[in-house]
Amino acid sequence: MISDFISFEFGKLHYAYEDSSKKSTLLFLHSLNSSAASFAKLCDSLKNEYNCFCLDFPGHGLSDHIDIEKHVWYYSFEGLTKILIDFVDRLELKNIHVIGNSLGGNTAVRAIESLKELRSLMLVGSIQAKEKEQLFNIMYQDAPVDLLFKNKLSQKELELLTTTYVNESNHDHDGFKQMLFDIKRTDGNFREKFGESIEKQVWVDEPSLILNSQIPAQYFLGLEDKFIESVPYKNLLIEMGFAASQIHLIENGSHVPHLNDPQLCAKMISSYVSEICEK
Repeated sequence: MISDFISFEFGKLHYAYEDSSKKSTLLFLHSLNSSAASFAKLCDSLKNEYNCFCLDFPGHGLSDHIDIEKHVWYYSFEGLTKILIDFVDRLELKNIHVIGNSLGGNTAVRAIESLKELRSLMLVGSIQAKEKEQLFNIMYQDAPVDLLFKNKLSQKELELLTTTYVNESNHDHDGFKQMLFDIKRTDGNFREKFGESIEKQVWVDEPSLILNSQIPAQYFLGLEDKFIESVPYKNLLIEMGFAASQIHLIENGSHVPHLNDPQLCAKMISSYVSEICEK
């Protein structure tokens, strides 16, 4: 994939892409502590069918780490949402299908009203909650949530966090190494300040944003996700108004399923986007 940067007031934002003027564009948004590189194998399988764009959020991958004395706001849901909207506008992306993993899904949902070229949402291991307390109730009680927002991680904590994102007993070995590498290079200030911003911000009712929009949305939840209790979460989504047909459980899927089975994820994405485009 081609690697490029776009300048913002806080610094440079990195993205990777394959653009061959296809009708539809896939925009991949990674989870907290991950990167655009996590989608590399996935895009290799899809680039002949679609334009593929993978964004590195600030503090992640090859994007700049932000000067938190000047621009800490960008290390928040609000800041990431603004970045996403500006990124899409400045690159003039058309006919967009967003694949948002975890944090990436939250960001896409919060931008839904401003992404005029958005055609569908695929939310992978992404928790949409009506209120802040509900967000953490959907997670396993023993999940190392504290490490998600810890600035400096020991080697033991890095390994624990990696095995929570990607199941060590069932993963593509390169995918596991990629996840570990991405956590190591993520800006610790992002983890810390993002965690603080969740506590301070006014919570956005993300389920209602999706349900009140005209955007088709599908959930992909890993049955071996060690952050999210996937089956109870599926039931909650149905209670909130989503159809059972919108929610897919991935057998052996982790929180970042495209790192343990990119081929399977590519087939699911291609099938769904084809279905949307045929309507």
